[in-house]
Amino acid sequence: MIQLSKELATIALAVIFLLSFLQPFGIDQMSSNRMLLIMGGTLLAVVSSAVSFAIVKKLFHHDWHDTKGLLIMHAVNIPLLSALTLTLVSWFTWDSFTKAWYCTAGEFSVINYLKACLEVTLISFFVFILQLYRLRNNRLQQELDEVKAINQLLEDRQTDEPENAENEPPSPCVLRGNAKNAILEVVPERIIYIESMSNYADVCYLDNDVLQHHALRITMKQLRENLATYNFLVPCHRAFLVNLNFVASISGRPSTGCTLQMFQVEKTIPVSRSYTQEIHARLL
Repeated sequence: MIQLSKELATIALAVIFLLSFLQPFGIDQMSSNRMLLIMGGTLLAVVSSAVSFAIVKKLFHHDWHDTKGLLIMHAVNIPLLSALTLTLVSWFTWDSFTKAWYCTAGEFSVINYLKACLEVTLISFFVFILQLYRLRNNRLQQELDEVKAINQLLEDRQTDEPENAENEPPSPCVLRGNAKNAILEVVPERIIYIESMSNYADVCYLDNDVLQHHALRITMKQLRENLATYNFLVPCHRAFLVNLNFVASISGRPSTGCTLQMFQVEKTIPVSRSYTQEIHARLL
């Protein structure tokens, strides 16, 4: 409800500015009641927008938080607001709610209504651009807040790690490559990341707290199958597996792809957009 109120307030301010600046619907020809018509038109815009939001959410299951929902809302709102605006202008100009709906010959006509639709569409276009700008900024802020929360959790985890260290040493596993005698015995918990390089894989791990790299002739598919039981080793990119326990920080925006800074290494690991949501969920 609060978000809807903010959205409607934004629409109201935008409509007041556009009506005052563009002065459509014959506002520029009015010597009196100009501001009253502007305020009345703004009120109608807010009411019709609220109704349109409700219709779109009920029938199309969209809201103002996505671009498609905004487009559908304006498509529903333009004909409704045009009818209300034409009726309002008719009352202000001729003291009749219906006269503007008739031509000079006294017969019902849609010409004035179509003209009102064009003017309302122009105003709606500017309002839509403003809403897209706000929507983009809101999404950016949410992404930044999420990254900030993840980094805070990672800092807290670094502080708590010495207290939560396990007493029993973890068991090693054996990675068998496709070449003869291509074997690497490594503790999965000590793997920092694995990078695929054509038919080879670079396994970066710690051995007695010393950083090691081992090139193994093996595909990323085989590595994922061999290490599937270790849920802390997850793909973040088609060419990378990372150990979530070694993630020091995360940077970037989910909409454009993030990067991971790992403990013990200077190399940053890319996170493709297809894996971003899963990585964020695992780190939170």
